[in-house]
Amino acid sequence: PRIGKAVGVLKELSGDERMRLLAEAREKAWKDEQGRLQYSFEQGILKGVKQGVKQGIKQGIVKGIEQERWDIIQRMRTSGFNTFQIMDATGLTEQEIEKAAGKEANNGLTK
Repeated sequence: PRIGKAVGVLKELSGDERMRLLAEAREKAWKDEQGRLQYSFEQGILKGVKQGVKQGIKQGIVKGIEQERWDIIQRMRTSGFNTFQIMDATGLTEQEIEKAAGKEANNGLTK
């Protein structure tokens, strides 16, 4: 009876040990997967931020160049240059210059 009881307890403990090991393995696998997902998420965020910054810088440069172009046209007009002289000096087309003149007028600037 005592040996039978001891064998039963041993089987129960062995079973519990296997269950504990399985539970630990499942928990470790779950934590590993969560870590991979978190890393992937963070990398995706970083990539998105980098792309956004790069795109923002590019747009800012284009906008700055465009603004400088319009400022030059306005200064030239203020100095008495006509459209053809501005075209010759800047390499812009008549349409680009007139478009700039329209922007100037919309901003309350004089031609």
